[in-house]
Amino acid sequence: MGAGASAEGAATFDGMTKEEVADEVAGMGKAFEPYKEVALDNDIDGATLADLTDTDLEEIGVEKGLHRKKILAKIASPSKPDAATRCGGCPRADLWRHRSSRRAALPPHARTGLP
Repeated sequence: MGAGASAEGAATFDGMTKEEVADEVAGMGKAFEPYKEVALDNDIDGATLADLTDTDLEEIGVEKGLHRKKILAKIASPSKPDAATRCGGCPRADLWRHRSSRRAALPPHARTGLP
């Protein structure tokens, strides 16, 4: 596992597609949006993401050291949604995965805060 990555982080990202990883990284903030293309161009899926090191991130184009640190911190400690934002049927209870077209299918407790 990469430097800074944890077994918990690996389990959270395991099974994510490269598109989901790209969206997750870009969702870290405006400064991270360019890394969406980096993730897609380098075919970084969840298993690959959990294994990345600082050197790996630098080699694929994440030039700023602080950005690499933040990405590695996200890998090591993924955010955990609280009970009020969980969707009962999702393997990963992240609200960002839901699109407004699926909003009606969500349980009432998971509809709050959706775009």
